Amino acid sequence: MQVAVIEYARNVLGLKDANSEEFDKDTPNKVIMYMPEIDKETMGGNMRLGLRECRVTPKSTAHLLYGKTTIWERHRHRYEVNPEIIKDTEAAGLLFSGRDDQNERMEICELPPEVHPYYFGCQFHPEFRSRPMRVSPPFRGLVEAATETLDRRKLPGSPEMLAKRKRKTVAQKRDFVVKDPADDETSTKRASPDSDDPESEEDSVKRTTTGEDLDNLPKTEENEASRPNY
Repeated sequence: MQVAVIEYARNVLGLKDANSEEFDKDTPNKVIMYMPEIDKETMGGNMRLGLRECRVTPKSTAHLLYGKTTIWERHRHRYEVNPEIIKDTEAAGLLFSGRDDQNERMEICELPPEVHPYYFGCQFHPEFRSRPMRVSPPFRGLVEAATETLDRRKLPGSPEMLAKRKRKTVAQKRDFVVKDPADDETSTKRASPDSDDPESEEDSVKRTTTGEDLDNLPKTEENEASRPNY
């Protein structure tokens, strides 16, 4: 992402000597700078590390890929996009579609699909949370774009897929069944997902869901944030 911003500053904004402070500490146009809160003299244990929140711009490529406007990704860096160039860079067409929870630090940059089929960069490390059966969204987009199979209508954040997911969630809540220990083995009753019955939390119930049901249950941000990262 940082190199993409440098390239854009040089070739679109016309800052021919634009660079990163990491590559040239004396560059006159520091489009990538050392984060001010980090001690430059200490090189151990002072990176911006770990799982952090990122706010995603609605209807952006990032939103299409993730299907949500708040995501959690893992970080490991000391440098960031210089806040002073953000306004001019976005005015020239490069969108910063992901920012930290304080709206101060740039997390994702992208170009619209009519300009480039998949111009997408991120400050975080998506590989840290990618799994064989749960590929990280940026990698899915990259592979599909490279193989010319990227269909934005089928991405999680597209209007079509969001509507489908909403219908599926409603159906799951409607058909979610629990077994009451007080009933016999063959009788069941329908669970009320919005029940205010104080005894319902105390009763011991067994959910008669299948593995597929559990895989399809909506994931919450809290669950994603607490999921272990190996």
